Amino acid sequence: MERQVKRRPPVKQDEILADLRARILRGSLKPGDQLPTHLEIARRFKTTGVTAQRACERLIDEGFVAVRARQGTFVVDRPPHLHRFVLAFPQDRSQPWVRFWTVLESAARALTDAGTHWIDIRIAVDRQRTGGDYERLAEEVLIGNLAGILFVTNPFLVEGTPLLTTPGLPRLALMSPPGPPGVTAVEFSARNFLERAIDRLVARGRRRIAFLMVPGFVADLPGTLRNALAARGLAYRPPWTQISLPTLGEWTGHLTQLLVSAPPADRPDGLVIVDDNLVENACAGLLQAGLRLPDDLDVVAHCNFPAPTASALPVARLGYDIPRILQASLDLMTRQRKGESTPECLTIHPQFEWEVAHGKAAPALSA
Repeated sequence: MERQVKRRPPVKQDEILADLRARILRGSLKPGDQLPTHLEIARRFKTTGVTAQRACERLIDEGFVAVRARQGTFVVDRPPHLHRFVLAFPQDRSQPWVRFWTVLESAARALTDAGTHWIDIRIAVDRQRTGGDYERLAEEVLIGNLAGILFVTNPFLVEGTPLLTTPGLPRLALMSPPGPPGVTAVEFSARNFLERAIDRLVARGRRRIAFLMVPGFVADLPGTLRNALAARGLAYRPPWTQISLPTLGEWTGHLTQLLVSAPPADRPDGLVIVDDNLVENACAGLLQAGLRLPDDLDVVAHCNFPAPTASALPVARLGYDIPRILQASLDLMTRQRKGESTPECLTIHPQFEWEVAHGKAAPALSA
């Protein structure tokens, strides 16, 4: 005979909390609405006023309600499931932290400080890592007090977790598609970056163009460069395409110095630097080589606006308006939450510094 397991009845405090939270999430309790009194809640759930009070205190901690002195408890004007977003980073600052993440985090904090948005920062969001924010974020997802998550990279580190499987939660990731199901890609157009950089150098009369790349910047790197250059009547020279890493520091400068070490007729007269983490050291290498910019060499350098990398040399900055991209991402998640039609991928096109400053460009954002 199967043994009968006596199950403990639901804890009243949890039951009250779940009921009130669900009513807020589905909109039957709207922003500004007053909650029943503790006595009314206690009568409905056949419990004590103390238990009802503790359930409401937990609802306060979750950000859904607030107490107004001598008036009662009310749903906040900006409840978290409608207004609170998370910016999720895959690692903490003890690991390599690229400039793009610094600019993005700064933009998020600026919006929060201005009171226009509510964006929390979560770091080391990795299900296999202890000491990070994964467990905290997973709990927030299950509670339901988030309006959306913006992952700064492909969120493969949390595949199969509530962060990606919980229905109804808007999710974006700054990545090339395809990504995990249910995650909208926000893609930075690497091809368009290269094409605009080359066009700038051609317009300046440059014909021998070199490239300082980072791994994975664009798929089929040789083919992409060969086609882009050939379309403009230029030759692709493989030795003039070099790859470095943001972590290599002064070695990036050595590589750049070597790239321009040939006699003037045999060296590049244009250079494209595709990552702002390389710019400072690359320019140091050009200084060591004794080149004069732009007389000897024109440089187009990547930038995450509004935070250009320090450079001792004049360069044309081409990149992405990070505050605008962050705003577009938040707007897209808001549309998703409302059930509106949204694109499967949002493509970000680069802008030159003067275009950002004057608010104009060939479309900076497209579906």
